[in-house]
Formats: sequence, structure tokens, C-alpha cells
Amino acid sequence: MELSGKIALVTGASGGIGSVIALELAQRGADIIIHYHQNKEAAQELGGNIGKLGRRVSLVSGDVSKSEEVDAMVESGVRELGGLDILVNNAGVAEDTASDWDVLAWQHLLNVNLTGKFLCARSAHLFLNKRRGVIVNISSTSAYNPTYAYGVAKAGVNGLTFWLAQLLAPCVRVVGVAPGYIEAGFNGQHSEKIRKKVADTTLLKRNGKAEDVARAVAWLASPEANFIMGETLMIGGGIYLRL
Repeated sequence: MELSGKIALVTGASGGIGSVIALELAQRGADIIIHYHQNKEAAQELGGNIGKLGRRVSLVSGDVSKSEEVDAMVESGVRELGGLDILVNNAGVAEDTASDWDVLAWQHLLNVNLTGKFLCARSAHLFLNKRRGVIVNISSTSAYNPTYAYGVAKAGVNGLTFWLAQLLAPCVRVVGVAPGYIEAGFNGQHSEKIRKKVADTTLLKRNGKAEDVARAVAWLASPEANFIMGETLMIGGGIYLRL
């Protein structure tokens, strides 16, 4: 397998997309550090499924917006599994009920979706540097048409990927993926009418699945993509096109 012998930390792995990413990396040979914040039961279930594949698993918890908790969870996972080759910076939150001028919601979205990724990269980069590792930041197509703090934070993630690539080169490769509307997690609860309306805005006339994102992450993290640096790959079915 192309990731055999690698150790990957997936943040937010108890969620819909994160769990599928973790499972995909494990199926390709990686041992997995599963990060969760509150959903321990889902993380344990994921760990059991990954263990059945013959992979080693470490469960770590923490709030990615708090530096001391991030440092503790990264060090715990690395200590248990013996190193780190891949950081999938996936943990994030969405909020579609707060008003445009809700300061607390604004701060929460930026703290988790942007600052959290910075903190995880900061804690992980020395371990990754030792093994010429990879960081994959999970952004969103919302970064290209920001609405409210979520899209602004994701635009910041794209900028973070660009900056980290320059900062950590040549020993750590940094890339990103920007999923469009993925029928998982929060989006998976939407009605069929809403899902169809979004699908009609894409060139492929369908919405994405978590597996679409997971396969892209696994490829970008693999040696097959070892000359891709600082780029963010859009996975949106053609919802936005760029020259």
C-alpha cells in the first residue's frame, strides 16, 4: 500500500468527513492517531474499525483552538505510535444560525477553523520535519465566495497553506483540499430538496461524498503527489472554475 508504515494524525476524525479520511488512510496502510473533541463514542467505534484492518490506533482528545490542549494531544499520539508522517488538519465547525454581526460566533468559527489549524501545524511540524512529512489542510469552496465567518476562515486556510508551504519547505510538504457540498456530517441532515438545489449548481450535477474528499487527501499525502506543494485542490464537481 502507498502509505504503508506511515503514521497519520487526523483532527476531527469523529465527524462525517474526518472518519472517512481516517479510514481511507488506514486502508492504504497508515497507522492512525484519531483526534476528537467531544464525541468519544464515535472515535472509539472508528478506532475499532481501523484496528480490524490491522493498523495501530491512538485516540487523543482536545480543543484545537487551545494551544495547550493541541500540544498535549499531538505529543500523546506521537509518543504512543512512535512518530508522525501526515497531519490532516480537518477539525472544524459550521454555524448557519448566528446573525452576521454575532461577535462570539465569529470568534468561535475563526478560532476553530483557522487558528486551530495553525496550532496543530505548529505542534506537529517538528515531528513531521524529522520524517519529511505532509500537512493536508481541509478548506472549502466557500473560501472562493465567502459568506460570513465560515467562508472567511476557509479563505484564511488557503492562505495558511500557502504560507506554511514556504515556511516549512523543503522538509515538510504542505497542501490543501477545498471540498464543495459534501453529503456528510451537517450537510447530510439537509432535505432532498436542498441537496438537489445545490447539486444543480455544479457542472457534474451531483453533490460530493466523503469518499471523494478522502481519496483526494490520501493521494495528496502519498509519495505519488510528492511534487505538489502549496496548492489547494478544489473538490467541488465544477461549482467554481479557475484559470
